[in-house]
Amino acid sequence: MKKSYYWLLLICIVILTIYYILKSFNMSVLINLTVENIFILLFLSILPLFVFIFALKIFLKGMGYKSSLKSLYLISTSSMAANYTTPIKIGIPLRVYLYKKFLGIPLSHGTASLAIEIFLETMIPALVSIFAITTLFKEYSLKIPLFVIFLLFLFFYATVFFDPVRFRKTTSKFHFHNKLDKLLEFGMNFQEGIKHASKKSIFVFSLLLLVMYAISALRLFVVLLMFGVEISPVHLLYVQLISFVAGSISMIPMGLGVRDAGIVVLLMNLGVTNEVAISAALMERLLTTGLPLVLGAISASALGVKFFEFRDVEGESDK
Repeated sequence: MKKSYYWLLLICIVILTIYYILKSFNMSVLINLTVENIFILLFLSILPLFVFIFALKIFLKGMGYKSSLKSLYLISTSSMAANYTTPIKIGIPLRVYLYKKFLGIPLSHGTASLAIEIFLETMIPALVSIFAITTLFKEYSLKIPLFVIFLLFLFFYATVFFDPVRFRKTTSKFHFHNKLDKLLEFGMNFQEGIKHASKKSIFVFSLLLLVMYAISALRLFVVLLMFGVEISPVHLLYVQLISFVAGSISMIPMGLGVRDAGIVVLLMNLGVTNEVAISAALMERLLTTGLPLVLGAISASALGVKFFEFRDVEGESDK
């Protein structure tokens, strides 16, 4: 019975969500969508994904690991789909596991690559957000982006300058020191992976992330044009990145709700009506979540990955 109540509650939530979306959404735009418009939106949604995969290939090469674009596409999209279909971000450990299984990257180095990637993917939007708030959205506080930057630098300092060897000497007398030794060994290998990444590949990866963000802003520009609203793509880049930072700090998967609300509020601040802002945010959510989810499900099937049967890889050996 409990299971039946759970599914009934879930169905009610889905129905209410669909009702709210249809109530707030400007359906005239969907009705008047042309094949050309659909093609442009799909192209501008898929292109950032391939820019990211190309950037990932360069970054991993800088760490000393060769990979094909096909493998990275399957792995990346599968991990994205895992993030979208599970309550927690299982896509992050899944990608580390798939790196090891298909690319031969040790778990510690795979974790290091993800740590650098997440650091850059959060730091760049936070820095741009500070510039955007000080130049365009002066009425908003700098507390959130500054807090994010502080947390990132704290994480960077802890991972790079933490000395596992000294800690091992301190804990050698503990009863469970054997388990701690394994953890500390993983930490040393993780630090080795961090230091192994070339500065040139990190720089190129950062530039390509900016290109990816710029394409996303161009897509939002096209979406607004379909509603008869024209705003500078640069300003829309600010909108995208500020809302992304707000979604990240919320700790909600995909920034669901928080990021969308951020886009709506910032667009309204730029003179967009409430109805158009909500409709544009909903289309953005559909394109940025729905499309990767479909592609990721196909990739996961090709790799033989089942998200809800994903086994713990703790027992895997780490070279």
